[in-house]
Amino acid sequence: MADAGDDEIGLPKATVAKMVTDALKSAGYDAMKMSTECRDLIVECCSEFVQAVSSEANEVSTKERKSTITAEHVLRALRVLGFEAYENECAIARDEAKEEETEKREAKKKRKNFAMSAEDAIAMQQKLFAQAKARMAGEEPAEGEGTNVGSLGTLG
Repeated sequence: MADAGDDEIGLPKATVAKMVTDALKSAGYDAMKMSTECRDLIVECCSEFVQAVSSEANEVSTKERKSTITAEHVLRALRVLGFEAYENECAIARDEAKEEETEKREAKKKRKNFAMSAEDAIAMQQKLFAQAKARMAGEEPAEGEGTNVGSLGTLG
């Protein structure tokens, strides 16, 4: 049995159980059920695996006199612990995570650079209102119509 200090270091049972269930389904075992005892054992094994890999990665980074554990340290830890079979999948996951992070940064940068002056925003809003008013009246506005800032009149 684990002591109280180990309870803080663990993986969420529901998340691990969902991962296992999804893996069973993708392998064609849709009808397979998992007992609570089995789920708890798998969660404990996963937690031990993560702790072993992170401890070894810490040792690898310490030997290199680095204060931050990198993905390369984790990959080396997998090799040292004899889990070479996972190395390729982990490298792929690392590359995908890097790509996602780059895309997020670029999207954030684009949003930040899409600054519009208040005048431009008002002009655009007025144009859109004029176009909507014309559609409601059953007519299409001419090119450039609705760009003047002014009263919209009544819509009804």
